[in-house]
Amino acid sequence: MESPGKQTILVVEDDPLVQSMIVRILQKMDFQVLHADDGDSALEICEDRDWTIHLLMTDVLMPGMTGIQLAETVRTKAPHVKILFLSGYMDGVEPSGIRLEEMGGFLQKPASREELLGKIYELLGSSEEEFY
Repeated sequence: MESPGKQTILVVEDDPLVQSMIVRILQKMDFQVLHADDGDSALEICEDRDWTIHLLMTDVLMPGMTGIQLAETVRTKAPHVKILFLSGYMDGVEPSGIRLEEMGGFLQKPASREELLGKIYELLGSSEEEFY
């Protein structure tokens, strides 16, 4: 398994405080972190050939393109990308019958650092202990 420093996570979150917090947590764990405020900006980053994105972490409900639409678009171009959905408003209800867990993973916001990292390591097929 690659070390976190060789794995890239794209964080797509429209709330600047939440985005900043997630980015700081991931950088402290030595992941390469890219971030975007919305789906369109995230797609521009995905098109950049200098990056291989291992995990797309996206808010479900954002202005414009939703996180689900973003994940579906990214998956058509890069089926290897793991997906982690975040939402503070869904309260366990998934939109349009889409099963987010089947597309990747889901965390209800706010999530603790341990919950966030645990889900990331689960999706990437590793554990936090492997990186120490």
